[in-house]
Amino acid sequence: MPRLFIAIDLPDVARTAMAQACTGIAGARWVKPSQLHLTLRFVGDVSDDAAAQLQAALDAIRKPRLWLQVKGVGTFPPLGRKPARVLWAGIADNPRLLALHDAVSTARPDIGHPPEHAPWVPHITLARFARKPGPELAAWLKTHAALELPAIEVSGFHLLKSELRRGGAVHEVARSFELSG
Repeated sequence: MPRLFIAIDLPDVARTAMAQACTGIAGARWVKPSQLHLTLRFVGDVSDDAAAQLQAALDAIRKPRLWLQVKGVGTFPPLGRKPARVLWAGIADNPRLLALHDAVSTARPDIGHPPEHAPWVPHITLARFARKPGPELAAWLKTHAALELPAIEVSGFHLLKSELRRGGAVHEVARSFELSG
């Protein structure tokens, strides 16, 4: 039973730029640069038959290429409510990205985890926290608040298999889908 999610891959130059900021917070489990991506939908564990049905539905999506702008940083939940569990880099508002997310979310929503009902916040996970982070987190957020990378052209998205291992998840592309020109 594969564990699946749908994501946009990032070019090496963007991964390298983000990885340079990934330091300085005690207890942070930083995402490996090769694993940095923008998740469009987490599907979860599904049968091979359901995975094939999902692939067919994703193959029918017709959306235009787009440009992403990595901009800003934040946490889930936001600071001040509960202890942060995730540290992320944000994505500037992008109607084409939201349309792609909507199309991916409604492609066979009966397969795997149902799409979330909360508003989607496009982001790239940089780190996770098992315990409440210390004061370094607030300082890191202040230092990197103006994080902004050159625009990234997105010409497609991927259905990825994720295998959980002791050293962290390992992702493998199961199928790629192109966006129109």
